[in-house]
This record gives sequence, C-alpha cells and structure tokens, in this order.
Amino acid sequence: MSEKETLTQQAYTDVKQRILEGKFKAGDVLTERALALESGISRTPLRAAVSRLEKEGVISRLANGALMVRPVTVEQLLEIVQIRRLLESAAAARAAERPFPEALEHSRQIMQAYADGRNVAFDQFWLDDDQFHEAVATAAAGLSFCLPC
Repeated sequence: MSEKETLTQQAYTDVKQRILEGKFKAGDVLTERALALESGISRTPLRAAVSRLEKEGVISRLANGALMVRPVTVEQLLEIVQIRRLLESAAAARAAERPFPEALEHSRQIMQAYADGRNVAFDQFWLDDDQFHEAVATAAAGLSFCLPC
C-alpha cells in the first residue's frame, strides 16, 4: 500500500468515524480545505477519501463545491442492519471454528456488560460495538465487515 493510499484510508476512516459519532451531523456543510487542515494531510488524498464517501452516499457535493453530510433514511438503516446480520453470522460461524483470540474475548466481556445493563453514553456503546464486530471479523481469518463504514 502506498503512502497516498494510507493517507486516503486514514482520511476516509477519520471523516466517516466523526459522522458516525455525531461530530458531523446530517446537514452539516464541510469543506475539503477545512477537513485537510484538521487531519493534517494534503487535499489530494482527502479528495480520494471524499470521493469514496460520496459513492457510498454518506456525503454529497453541493453546487458550490462544499460537502454536506447526508441523513440516513430509515430504509437505509434497515438495509444496513439486514446486510450486516447476513455477513456477520457467516463471520461468527467461521470465527467459532478457530482459536478464540484474546481481543475477541475482551470485546465480548465489554458487550456482556451492556447486555447486563451497563449504562453508558450511546457514542461509547457505538465505538465498543464497532470494536466487537471488527474483532469477530478478524477472528474469522482477517475478514473486515465495517458497516456502515
């Protein structure tokens, strides 16, 4: 992987994570210049990351070139949940056939605390939930199912 691809992936992950965490909300207007300055990278890898987010329908480009965070419809959310359920059940079955990695056990314990009634802010639950799903995917031999990622 080239340095440019690494920076592009880093920018993509950073912007998408901020959207998922609610730091950028639906309807917020963003600029490439501000995003590049905040992330400390040039606009070239940022543009590639933005292009990927546009293709995914996470952001859209306005007529003036600015970017807007798009809202997620209920239908899109239900579709994401349905796809994730299918992919992750296959990953979980595959992970169950392999040795149980420490990272998955740690993540399982955190999620069990939520199932037992642990009270926490939603953004922290979202992060822990994402780590759990990533741990399952990794345990399934390096697969990665980051939806909506």
